[in-house]
Amino acid sequence: MTAGERADSVIWMVDLDGTGSMHPASEGDPGAVRYVREDLAAPKVKPLVWWDDEESGLPASVTPTATMYHIVAMPRTGRFLVMIDGAIEVSAPGGGIYFEDIDSAKAAAQADFENRILSALDGDK
Repeated sequence: MTAGERADSVIWMVDLDGTGSMHPASEGDPGAVRYVREDLAAPKVKPLVWWDDEESGLPASVTPTATMYHIVAMPRTGRFLVMIDGAIEVSAPGGGIYFEDIDSAKAAAQADFENRILSALDGDK
């Protein structure tokens, strides 16, 4: 199972006789294929859409909930940080606040956004 996935959303099937007729299986069975029931699968969060901010020229994104993510350059260090609505709330690997490049900062912003959305959902349908 992947993070956020319900246990009852995953089934394992195997083609026992090579005819394409699938039969129930277990995860460790040879040739078992994993299927996820779409109606029970964990929701997917859309990726943030980035554009270059007119003032800074650095990436910015606004979520459907009107949260604003900005990538901010730190000239003295050559690194970047992620600001959410004007506050530093996204941590870099190792617990710091600085990211080595823009792509790492964007990935952290996306992970933060997904975590905020998924943590608000009730996993029990």
